[in-house]
Amino acid sequence: MEGEIKQYVGLWKGKRISANLPYKVQFVTEIQGRGPVKFFPHLKEDEFDIV
Repeated sequence: MEGEIKQYVGLWKGKRISANLPYKVQFVTEIQGRGPVKFFPHLKEDEFDIV
């Protein structure tokens, strides 16, 4: 599944914070009868590959 990194939430007001799942990633999937649906899971760095 392909997605797009939308936000890094490991920084808040310029300070580094210890977010457990710091990457907000957008995925779009097609659901029959509804069309494209976006969802935004938060992931760790080792849970995805950058291509």
